[in-house]
Amino acid sequence: MFAAYGVWPVFHGHPPRLWAVVLGGALLAVTLIRPLWLRPANRLWFAFSMLLHRVMNPLIMGILFFGVVTPIGWLMRMAGEDPLAQKLDRSKTTYWSQSTSQDTDMNRQF
Repeated sequence: MFAAYGVWPVFHGHPPRLWAVVLGGALLAVTLIRPLWLRPANRLWFAFSMLLHRVMNPLIMGILFFGVVTPIGWLMRMAGEDPLAQKLDRSKTTYWSQSTSQDTDMNRQF
């Protein structure tokens, strides 16, 4: 990434960022020659990613739920839809529904 960042200005007619190219080359050399030297940085990056996961995952899932699922549920309720058949019907003797599928071959399920 440092090498790409260092070379990027060349595509726009500017001189390269030499410090980034040198740092990228040095990291590449260490990675190829002595990868164990990067283990502490790898563990630190992993710990940071786990912290980021603990914060961002609930946030994104909450945004998806309250931004997508809840409005769709409200729209379905306003339209009178009841996909789970949860309305109480006192004239029914049972709420069991008959299956409409035929017998299937369990050897070829999919």
